[in-house]
Amino acid sequence: MKKLILGFGLILFVLSTHAQLNQYAQYLIDYHSVDYEMTIKKYAVEEYRTDHPMLTVEINEQSESLFTIVEKFEYES
Repeated sequence: MKKLILGFGLILFVLSTHAQLNQYAQYLIDYHSVDYEMTIKKYAVEEYRTDHPMLTVEINEQSESLFTIVEKFEYES
């Protein structure tokens, strides 16, 4: 019983700490996949290679920055 509870707890821990893409990155993947692959993802892979958590962080930061820039330009127009 203790092993079952420990295993279940470990699974919950891994799932809760697993880095996921934010809404901005997901939008780019869904609607602008070619641009996403050729720019943001390409840069992140060149920078961090196989370090998946850092790839996710970099993709999230770059995607959010892109949307911030777009929002500022729309406001100024």
